[in-house]
Amino acid sequence: MNNVTSPEFTAAYIQLIEEVHSKYPHAQIILLSLWEGFSAIGNTYIQGGAFIEEIQDVVAYFQTGPQHYVHYYNTTGILQHNDIGPQYHPTDVGHVKIASHLMEYIRIKFGWVLGATGPEVQSMTLYWNDQQDY
Repeated sequence: MNNVTSPEFTAAYIQLIEEVHSKYPHAQIILLSLWEGFSAIGNTYIQGGAFIEEIQDVVAYFQTGPQHYVHYYNTTGILQHNDIGPQYHPTDVGHVKIASHLMEYIRIKFGWVLGATGPEVQSMTLYWNDQQDY
């Protein structure tokens, strides 16, 4: 992806998290798995992943210290083939799906209750961005 090597990705991600945590030392940081499109398998589609091992390595790096403030959330299985637009980026509906599932993960993982403060787009809403140059 964009000619970034595994070591470059891992080192940059670790540096980013360390910089964020230095500014916000009480923050809990959640890393999400990345997706890289879908592949047809038989009569269905399977979500592809990107930098799977590298993200796991970053999480493991932060699990070795006394503080465990970096967590991993696996998004595999949440998005369907029509939830990812061109350039492997989630559509608007795909983002809503990820956010809804992530809210539940946060509630379970940290015990934080997140209440909706506005209307949420419901499933079956027919809008999305399919523009390559968006």
